[in-house]
Amino acid sequence: MGVDETFDEDKHAYVLTFPWNFEEVIQEFDTSCKVGGYWETFSKNSRAVHDFSNLFLSFHQASAIPDYTDLQRICEPALADYVGESLKRIHYHGLDVGMANMTMQ
Repeated sequence: MGVDETFDEDKHAYVLTFPWNFEEVIQEFDTSCKVGGYWETFSKNSRAVHDFSNLFLSFHQASAIPDYTDLQRICEPALADYVGESLKRIHYHGLDVGMANMTMQ
C-alpha cells in the first residue's frame, strides 16, 4: 500500500536528528503498527490493498505528467490545488533551468 510497517533507520535517518525524537517513540511505533487479525483480513477481503495501490499509482502518474484534471479526480479539492500549484512551480523552474542551459551552435 505504499507505507512502511517498520521503521527503517537507513531510509529515515533524517528523522533521528529531530530534537523531539526519542528512541522509545520509534520503538512504540514499531510495536503498535503491526498488521494482523481483523484488519489484515479486512484489507485482503475488501481488496483495499489493491485499491490503495491503484490510487497511489494514479496520483503519482498524474503528478509526473502533470495532469491537473486527474489530480482533481483523485484528490480532495484543497490537496489537488496545492499539489497542482507546486507542480506548476516545479515545471516553471525546471523549464527555466532547461532554457538557461540551451546554447546556439
